[in-house]
Amino acid sequence: MVKIKPKMNKHGWIKITEAFISILLLAVILLFVVKQSDTGTQKESSDIYNAQLAILREIQISAPLREEILATGTGVIEWDDFPSGIQDKIERKTPLSLDCTAKICPPSDQCILSGSSAPETENIYVEKIMITRNADSDATEYNPRVLKLFCWEI
Repeated sequence: MVKIKPKMNKHGWIKITEAFISILLLAVILLFVVKQSDTGTQKESSDIYNAQLAILREIQISAPLREEILATGTGVIEWDDFPSGIQDKIERKTPLSLDCTAKICPPSDQCILSGSSAPETENIYVEKIMITRNADSDATEYNPRVLKLFCWEI
């Protein structure tokens, strides 16, 4: 007696393979789109932080601006009472797409943004620098200050 081998239905396996490849292709496209949107947000926030650091570093390396900050005393200085040279520098260097405010605080202070200038629905980007006197100053002159810059998109 001759055994007859059952014939496999190859069309079924082809349909399963096509469905698997379609799902895999859709998943790759979806991951690519999600990755692109995340990268855009990260790049945008990176650009904002870089703009803030550029402003703060210009102030930090300028001796007259540094002295203007150090002459503010020991308390917290809000944006409304800011030294005019510092305020002008920040306003001139701030990109048009951002709105910024700043505070000068002692290093021990939390130096948080307060008041009506803070937006309630926007992401707030914060950078800070320490402003100190030259290395040759004595202990009575050493009065470090923190300049904190708060920015958000308009």
